[in-house]
Amino acid sequence: MKITNPGFVCFLLCAFLIGSVLQMTSASCASEGSQISALWLSLAMFAPAIATFITLLMPGQSLSQIKDMGWAVSLRGNWKYLIFALWGPAVIAILGGSIYVCVFPEAFGGVEKSLLNTSSEYELVRSMLKMQGITIEKYMIIATVQAVTIAPFLNMFFALGEEIGWRGTMYPYLKERLGVNKGRVVGGIIWAVWHYPIILMAGHNYGMEYIGAPFAGPLVFCLSCILMGTILDYIYEKTKMIWLPALMHGATNAFTLTHFMQTEEALQYSIFGPLFTGLLGMIPLLIIVGFIYRKKTK
Repeated sequence: MKITNPGFVCFLLCAFLIGSVLQMTSASCASEGSQISALWLSLAMFAPAIATFITLLMPGQSLSQIKDMGWAVSLRGNWKYLIFALWGPAVIAILGGSIYVCVFPEAFGGVEKSLLNTSSEYELVRSMLKMQGITIEKYMIIATVQAVTIAPFLNMFFALGEEIGWRGTMYPYLKERLGVNKGRVVGGIIWAVWHYPIILMAGHNYGMEYIGAPFAGPLVFCLSCILMGTILDYIYEKTKMIWLPALMHGATNAFTLTHFMQTEEALQYSIFGPLFTGLLGMIPLLIIVGFIYRKKTK
């Protein structure tokens, strides 16, 4: 989908304004201990899509352009991308987490020392599990199964809000004007900066007391978004289906077990992992992006 220069400016202003307001609302709720913080953050994911629709109302644009984004589902020749989008994030998380634990072996101390079992942040979760007679161990197994089956598809609809805006609207514009490589790098940086309100105000992904806080986290997040954004855009480019990057985005958000399994003391190392948002956790992403560009240059 193509947008004009004024359209791109409108898109960025709307995406950042709407997204920032919703993220700040989420951060405010989190600081007050409100459980609806996650709801506001989920709503923020629709800001880029809303920005796209607003942009298409501008002169020189048309809402009919939205149909060119790739809504038709065609699996012929796309099965490998579907499988990668669905299960790739789990493999990436496990490999990244393994690299992380090799460097910081004290980060994982078993179920008894895990965040799920010790952190006050998950006290409500533990209470609900106790009421249902479910142990932490059993919950982790259930969460893992869900993360590679139904959760990616449920999360896909929230992730679609971002993918319509980023991969469907912003990346094509940037790649056309800057070239594929530079476009993906700039796109990844913009995507990362859009998350800054929730990162800086609520410690999203990194917490508030990690090594290098508060500036190292946002900088590292830029690197992870450049890499992940490249992979998501590659899938979209190859399949011409907006659903598949949304599915991978949703699957990535679903498989966070390695984060919950670490100890509270390990949170100080969050800029290193265990998720792909850390320097060690993103190494599998770096390898995948290397293969993408190696394949492209052949």
